[in-house]
Amino acid sequence: MRREGVLETRRAICETALRLFVERGIGAISVEEILAASGMSVGSFYYLFKNKTDLAVTLYLEIQEQFSRQILEELAYYEQAHDGIEGLVRFFLNWASEHTPEASYLVWFREREIFQLPQQEREKVLGMTCMQQLIQWLQRHMAQGTIKQFSSEQAIALWFGPANGLVQQALGAFGMFYTSPDPHVRELLQTSADPFAEAAWLTFKSQDRVV
Repeated sequence: MRREGVLETRRAICETALRLFVERGIGAISVEEILAASGMSVGSFYYLFKNKTDLAVTLYLEIQEQFSRQILEELAYYEQAHDGIEGLVRFFLNWASEHTPEASYLVWFREREIFQLPQQEREKVLGMTCMQQLIQWLQRHMAQGTIKQFSSEQAIALWFGPANGLVQQALGAFGMFYTSPDPHVRELLQTSADPFAEAAWLTFKSQDRVV
């Protein structure tokens, strides 16, 4: 199979699997259904993936890596604590509004196979390298006294937890209520970006300094 053909086949399988997984749940979808919907052959599938679980974990990994890369690229624009804390909440909610299938997959995917992966691969899947860089950025501003002191776990939960909760609520339970991108969901996430960003900053803002 030529490289161009392999890439096109892989893209077709992944796009179809993502749509079916978020519509009905991973457990409810068979390899045969993915192939029928994508128009790909059995041989092509097993040339690219070991089984459905391999596809599901690979799909999650690729979406997580893409999102992590983009959010770190966004973080690089911000020198000031205020701008970064607000900016990344806005980025997350706007990203979720533009990528609702991918966002649904990220916030609801919890396959046990993730925890059976080797440590390095598991860290990639769970976005831990990205998380470490976000924490380091926060700790630098904590050390400068521009934001309040929190533990790493508290800081990440306070920074993204409310926005993540909104995304979960807006998209519905993975594989149960999500069917297709809803313009009302998109509008809800986009119009929530500013108030959620401002609330995040008020949570972190130092009482002693204004940034």
